[in-house]
Order: sequence, then structure tokens, then C-alpha cells
Amino acid sequence: MIPGKTPTSGLRILVCNDDGVQAKGLKVLERIAKDLSPDVWVVAPEQDSSAQSCSATFDKPLRIQELSPRRFSVQGRPVDCVICALRHVLLDRPPDVILSGVNAGSNVGETSMLSSTVGGAMMGALQGIKSIGVSIDLVKDPSIKYAAVEHFLPGIIRKLLALSWQERLMMNINFPNIPISGVAGIRPVPLSPLPLHWQVHPREAPGGEPYYWLSSWWTDAQIATPARTDLHALYQENVITITPIQPFTAHEEAIRVLEEVFASHAP
Repeated sequence: MIPGKTPTSGLRILVCNDDGVQAKGLKVLERIAKDLSPDVWVVAPEQDSSAQSCSATFDKPLRIQELSPRRFSVQGRPVDCVICALRHVLLDRPPDVILSGVNAGSNVGETSMLSSTVGGAMMGALQGIKSIGVSIDLVKDPSIKYAAVEHFLPGIIRKLLALSWQERLMMNINFPNIPISGVAGIRPVPLSPLPLHWQVHPREAPGGEPYYWLSSWWTDAQIATPARTDLHALYQENVITITPIQPFTAHEEAIRVLEEVFASHAP
């Protein structure tokens, strides 16, 4: 990544999320975007569409509603919103930047792979657009404090946009849910490699039919141990984390081993 100078005032910015078009976090991000550039567009899901990762809707039609100038809702998922924005709403000129969030809940480690906030930004990155996912932690306190996001995020975005990004790279930013004075810094860190713990909770409907809830979590020991990862920095050190994510990795060593294994099966 190469440092440079990129003014934001002339940029077209697309804002999306997964918590729905009426979510407070989306309004916070929209307000931040408008401080960066006057050319801001919002295309967001009509309803909450969390934990959909990069899924798109192929089995039913999508309805797009213009709520006000430059604000649209889509009866679909965040990836649907990004595609509808790029291929319909903003067909005259694509956005220069996509901002996804602010998600109510962190997206670190393995949870980032499930996240629709990350999924929306990832779809933007796959289309060659600088894309940033933004989330805020809810583990320690369910009452969200956006002041630190509004204080730090504009500067973070400006610095990120002043860089030359690798192809199909997105940035995943997570904020601790604390006052501005408690933020211990801003740190680029990798995703935590630790797996989530999962549980299936059986329940029974009044008619006797079974149904199930899924839950997942990290243990306190996990949060304490993976130093210099997003999980540790966010939860143990109250640091704003920035994690570059790129979906395509060469895996040259794995390919070399597979070539050896399957060499005798070559036609």
C-alpha cells in the first residue's frame, strides 16, 4: 500500500449496512460520509439482514424504494443493495468509496466471515471499489456509544483513502463501545485465528414441533490469549482495530502439495 494524497470532497460515497435502513448506526455513518463529501448515496436493506455474509438473492424479485433524494431501501440483503446501487441506482457513475455500517456488534475473527456488514463491503471490493466495513462492540455494554466513532472515523477514512490499495482488498474496522477518552489507540491487526464456540439450543413450539436457536461465543481465555489480533486488541486493550481482508489468497503451498498428490491422475 502506497501513501499518497486523496481529497475526499469530490468523491462519490455509497453507504450501506445490514441492520436496516432505519438503523441509528447507518444514520451515523451517513452523517460522517456527508462531512467527507457532498455526493453521498444510501442504499440499505429495508429490514435487518444480519449474519448473511456475502449471500445474494436469486430466488425472488428485489424491490427498490426511493425514500428521499439519494436514499433508497431494498427488499434484500446488503450484497443485493450494493449490486442494485452499482448496476441501477448509480449506473451513471459508480461510487469511489463504499462504507458499510455502523454495525451494532463487532465483527472480528471468525464472526467477520459471517457478517453482512463485511459482506456488503466485500462485494464492493470485488467490484474494484475501495470499501470499508465499520462495526462497534456490544459485548461489554448493550447501550451503544457512537461518540468515538464520530470522533475518530473521519480521520481514519481520510488516511485509508490516501493509500493505494491492493486489488480486491477491503478494510474491516471495529470500535470498542466506550467514551472517546477511553480509546487506547488505532491499530492495524490481523483477524484472530481462534474458532467460535457454537451451540444448538432445542426448543418446542406450542403444537409440539421442535425448533432450534444457534448461539456462538468466545471464552474469556480466548479473548485474553491471541495477542496482536483484532479479538485481543478490541476486547482487552480498548483499541480501534483496522484489519485488511482479501478474499482470494494464492495458497501456493497447498496447491503444490495437491499437485503432487494428484499428479498420477493427470490425463
